[in-house]
Amino acid sequence: MHVTKFGMFHGRASMAAFVFAVVLVSVLSYSAMATAALLKPNQTIANYTSLLSYQNSTIRANHTASPSSSSSSSISVYKRDKRIVAIARKYLGVPYCWGGSSPSCFDCSGLVQYVYKRVGIHLPRTTWEQWHDKKLKKFAKKSQVTKGSIVFFYESGASPNPAHEGICIDKGCNKMIAAPAPGTVVQIQSLRYIPQCPNAPKNYPPSVLQYCILGYKHYV
Repeated sequence: MHVTKFGMFHGRASMAAFVFAVVLVSVLSYSAMATAALLKPNQTIANYTSLLSYQNSTIRANHTASPSSSSSSSISVYKRDKRIVAIARKYLGVPYCWGGSSPSCFDCSGLVQYVYKRVGIHLPRTTWEQWHDKKLKKFAKKSQVTKGSIVFFYESGASPNPAHEGICIDKGCNKMIAAPAPGTVVQIQSLRYIPQCPNAPKNYPPSVLQYCILGYKHYV
């Protein structure tokens, strides 16, 4: 087969063009890969910035919510105390009976126990047990007493422990709801003229003081 110089030159040119094309494709592929690699750090930075922004907004939201959780706790206690009074009012007119602890009839401690149970607070049965119950906090001053608190009374000749109790229906406990005695019904009673007991009720002479307020207690 006869090959001219022109044919040989043409073959070499074609080979050179092919090699150039392969190199060009390789360069372009590498450039694309390098561009993609350069974009990844930027994407990572953008993702990190978004995450940081989300965390900061979450921290701000939590910081804002913290004080309100304490506030909502106070509100819930206030609502609970109002509910105690509202429930007690429902049983106005129910007859008194000794040992009664249901809406058919109540004694003083039975009424308190029943009403408190309706708001999820479980108290012992008797006045003496409730007075000594550690779940109930004693108020130091009358001005601290809130509605829904329990007021306890000493009665001369009964014992040095409380003989009667009721549910305060206002701040300072000027009135209460109670089941007073046989022959009566659950009723609202004024405490305006009932004195506070001195420190040693067991030494009261009956002729001097027949009835007094021993103290006020509230669920904690």
